[in-house]
Amino acid sequence: MAEIGMRRAFINTVNYYKNFYPVRNYSVYPPNFIDAVWKNEEVDKIIETKNEMEIKLMRVKAAPTHATCSVFFDHDVHLFTNHLMKKGNRKLAKELVNEAFVRIKRIQLKKYYDAPPDEADKIELDPVKIFHEALRNVTPVLTTRSVIHSGVKYQIPTVVFPKMAKFLGMKFIIDAAGGKDKRDRFYASLAHILLSAYENKGLAVQKKLDLHKFCDANRVYAHYRWT
Repeated sequence: MAEIGMRRAFINTVNYYKNFYPVRNYSVYPPNFIDAVWKNEEVDKIIETKNEMEIKLMRVKAAPTHATCSVFFDHDVHLFTNHLMKKGNRKLAKELVNEAFVRIKRIQLKKYYDAPPDEADKIELDPVKIFHEALRNVTPVLTTRSVIHSGVKYQIPTVVFPKMAKFLGMKFIIDAAGGKDKRDRFYASLAHILLSAYENKGLAVQKKLDLHKFCDANRVYAHYRWT
C-alpha cells in the first residue's frame, strides 16, 4: 500500500508541474526522413533533380490521410471542408460542400441556357472556380488584435497573415450560410452565399467590410502595437 501511495504521489507531482513547463512533442520520425510527395508536378521535379539510386534510398514519412494525386482534389476546398466539419464528421461536411457545388452548377447552367448567346460565354460554370473567386472576395486584408495598455484593453488594427486571412474568409462564408433562414437547407444557403460572394456582394462580403470599417475606426490606437 505504501508503494502505491508513493507512486500516486509521484504521478500527481508530475501532473502538477506539467502545468508550468511546456511539453515538447517530439516527432515520431528521425530528422533524416523527408515529407511525402504526392503531387505529380512535385514528383516530376524530384525525378529531374535527383538520380534514381538516390531516390530509392530516400526515407519518406507516411503520407497524410488526404494525400491524393487526383485532378479533382483542391487544397482550398479541402481546407474549407475541414473548417466546416463538426465533431469529426468529415463525411457530412463533404456531402454539404458537394451538394452546394451541385446547386451552384444547376443555377449557373440555368443562367447559361437562358442568357443570350453573346452573354452566355461570360457565365462561369465551374463551381470550384466560383468558390475560389468568392473566397478571394471575402478575404480581409486587415484584422484586429487585443493589446492591454495602462490596464485598458484596445482592439488594434493590424495586417493579417495570409493563412489567417484565408481562415477568416472561410469563417465569414460559414457564418453567413449558418445565419440564413433556418427553413432552408444549409447547402442551399451555402450555395447562395458563394454565388453572392462571387459577385462581390452578400452577407459574407459585408462581414469583411464591417471588419475593415472596425479597423478604420480604431486606427487611432494603431501606435499601441509598438508599446
